Amino acid sequence: MLVYFFRAETYGRRRWLLACCLLAAGIGLVWLWGRLKGGKKRLAALALAALTAGELALNGYWALRLFEAYPVADYTGFVRAGRATVQAVEKENTEDFRVEKTSFRTLNDPMLLGYDGLTHFSSVQDGASSILLMALGYRNYGSSYGYLSGSTAAADSLLSVGWFLAQEGDAVPSHFEATDVAAPWQVYQNPNALPRALWSPSDAAAFELADGLDAFEAAETLYTALLGEETALFAPVESAESGAEFDLTMPEDGILYAIFSGAGADVPLAVNGEEKGTVLSIDRSADAAVDLGRFEAGQTVKVTLGAAVDCARFAVLDGEALAAACEELRSAAPAVTSWADGAIQLESNAQADGLVVLTVPYDDNWRAEVDGAPAEVQKAAGALMAVELPAGSHTLTLTYTQPGAAAGLGLTLAGALGLAALAFCQKKTNGKER
Repeated sequence: MLVYFFRAETYGRRRWLLACCLLAAGIGLVWLWGRLKGGKKRLAALALAALTAGELALNGYWALRLFEAYPVADYTGFVRAGRATVQAVEKENTEDFRVEKTSFRTLNDPMLLGYDGLTHFSSVQDGASSILLMALGYRNYGSSYGYLSGSTAAADSLLSVGWFLAQEGDAVPSHFEATDVAAPWQVYQNPNALPRALWSPSDAAAFELADGLDAFEAAETLYTALLGEETALFAPVESAESGAEFDLTMPEDGILYAIFSGAGADVPLAVNGEEKGTVLSIDRSADAAVDLGRFEAGQTVKVTLGAAVDCARFAVLDGEALAAACEELRSAAPAVTSWADGAIQLESNAQADGLVVLTVPYDDNWRAEVDGAPAEVQKAAGALMAVELPAGSHTLTLTYTQPGAAAGLGLTLAGALGLAALAFCQKKTNGKER
C-alpha cells in the first residue's frame, strides 16, 4: 500500500488492488491455518503455498516481460562467438589494454563475454566515471555511458582502449587497424593505446576540466596535464554553427569528428551521401563526438542531418601529434609489476617529482603505499586515481578494500562465538539434567 501511495503512476490502480487482494487472501489463509486442525489445517497450508507460488509466478512473468527476448539458439551463438573472440584477443593482449565494440546485445556485454571495457550501465549510473566519459565525448545510454559509437582516437588512447571487436555490419572507429587475429569476429587494434598507469610532471589540479569544454578541448586538457606542456590535437574546421546541411573542406589529412547539440531524437546522419546511423538518439547524448571518417587535405565533405541542430562543431585530428604524444607518455610510464583486481603494484624511476595517474575510477576505498609508507590517493579529472611520487626509484602499491568487509568479518566472528557459547551452555545444561 505504501508503494501505491508513493509510486502509483508506476504500478497502476489495478495491480495495487490485485496486490491487496492477494495480501488479504494470504492473511485469511494464515488465520484459517491457526484456527483449523488435522487435515483441514494441512489443506490451508497447501492453499497458502499455492497462493504464494501463483503470486511469484505472476510477478516473475510481469518482470520478464520488461526484458528484450532473443531466440535461445541466436543468443547462445552470440555468446559462444563473442567469448571465443575475447579469448583470442587475450592471447595477444600482453599489455592489458581495454577491449570495446560499438554494438551490444545486453546492457552488460563486458561481464557477459568476459572482457574489460568502458561500457557499464546501472553499476556506475551517474557516477564520476560516467561524467568523465561524457566530457570526453562518449555517447550516453540513459543515465549511464557505453561505448556505442565510440568517441575520439585521443580519448580511446588515453583510456587504454587497445582492441575493438566487430561483427558484420558494425561501425568501426576510423583509428582502429584490422589485425589477422583468428577469431569468429573481426579484431582491430589501436596503435596509440596507452597503458593504464601514466606519469605526469603536473599536479592533480591541472587535470580538472572546466565547465563548457567540448570533447576536443577536454581531451587536449588532459594530454596537456599529462605531458606538462601545451598539446594541440584537433584543428577546428569552419562551418555554419546550426542547420541540417554542412559543407566542409578538410584543412589537412586526418579523421574528421563532429559534435552536435540539440533537442532532436534519432536524427539521421549522412556523410557524402552515405548513411552513418543517427545522432542525438537519447535526450542526454548531445555533445557526443561522432566519427565522420578519414579524409585527405582539400577534400570536400558534405554532412547531412535529418533535422536541423542547434549547434555543430567540427574538428580534424592531427594523427602525428597524437602518435608523438602517446609515444612520449608511453616512454615515461611506470612499469607494471602486478595488476590484479584490487591489487596494483608499479615501479617508477622518474627523473623529477610528479604524479602517477591511473585510468582507473577513483574510489575512497583505495589505499596507496610508496615504498611501504602510506600515501594519499588523489582524484584527477574528477574521476581517475592519482598518487604523488618523488623523483628516483620507487614502488607504488595500491590495494582496494571492499566496503563493509571489516564490519562483516567482525559480525561473522561475533556470530560464531555466540553459537559456540550457546552450544557450550546447552551442553552444560543437558549434563545437569541427566
